[in-house]
Amino acid sequence: MPRKQSKHSRLILVTIVMLGLVLTYYRNQRCYGYSVHGEKLKPPEQLHRIPQNFRYEKVVVVVAYNRVEYFRRTISALILADGSDSYTLIAAIDGSRLEHDENSTQGNKDIIETLYSLRKARHFKEIMVDIAASNLGTWKNKKRGVALGFEQSDFVVVLEDDIVLSKYGLRWFEWHVLSGLIFDRKEFATASCWSATFTATENDTWLHDFFMTKELQLQDRWITSDWAHQWGWAIWRQTWDEFGQNWTGQDTDLARALQKRGLYETHPMLARCNNIGAFGVNKKGTFTSHVHLRSFTSDDYHGGSLPRMIELRNQSLQNMTPAILYKWLRGGIFSNHVVQKFDMNTIQERASLARIASEGWRTTAVE
Repeated sequence: MPRKQSKHSRLILVTIVMLGLVLTYYRNQRCYGYSVHGEKLKPPEQLHRIPQNFRYEKVVVVVAYNRVEYFRRTISALILADGSDSYTLIAAIDGSRLEHDENSTQGNKDIIETLYSLRKARHFKEIMVDIAASNLGTWKNKKRGVALGFEQSDFVVVLEDDIVLSKYGLRWFEWHVLSGLIFDRKEFATASCWSATFTATENDTWLHDFFMTKELQLQDRWITSDWAHQWGWAIWRQTWDEFGQNWTGQDTDLARALQKRGLYETHPMLARCNNIGAFGVNKKGTFTSHVHLRSFTSDDYHGGSLPRMIELRNQSLQNMTPAILYKWLRGGIFSNHVVQKFDMNTIQERASLARIASEGWRTTAVE
């Protein structure tokens, strides 16, 4: 009798151990990667090996000055972004213009107070606050912030204080490293989380945008751009070493330098961030700028979190083929193809035509 109990006990023990191993395997399979939509995720050993001389620490730089309401929205979205608790946040704050000018200093004071309260809440791995000794201006302060980021890592995510990340915005940037894209494709110099598609209008276009995204599978499509869009972007060591020293910090300055060298930016077809900025403060006073707001981002379509991204080869933001794409997506950056009103039949017809047109796209998956 004792013998039977002993065999029975061993059988139970073996069963428990096997169940534990199976559960651990599936837990690792599901937790490692970016998808919760039933896709088979890549286990750690299948990920691209990061070169030993590439220092990859998760760093995000937020460049700020005076616009506390925008800044708080930027930080709130960053806190909610998947994986943000593993990031070091570097806040590069420009110095106030006039110490005796209440309008010039109060916004910065509120920004600094917000950051110190965040330290206590421990939303990020670490928070570094760096305040310029004087008012440098937007461009110089941005360059200063990026340089601070490269003191910590060879891959830096950069946000200005009017950029709100989508939930999987940080994962989009991480994918460039973990997939090996930036090591295998030397023609890429920067990455943007912003997208030219789905320009915001006063009309309700959500249903139209949803159908277009679904029919064209935009949630996992990306293209190249021969222009750098610094409304939520990432830059890595190779680019910084080549262009950082002579870069003024101005958006167009870096864009032209990359364009001249024949280098490109990666550009998602469905935005992983949004630009909410409409006003700012510079040495001339308060100003109103063009709004690059998108009406539809990855947050509006299943979060936009997938284990792989598919490149539309031989196509770029400047030369999309077929040309019908931007017409159906309500225009690109400078387009006026914004329809005033949509009905369901029109939406379905356009979605179908866009899908047929997109069947000619050459795609390459990068996992």
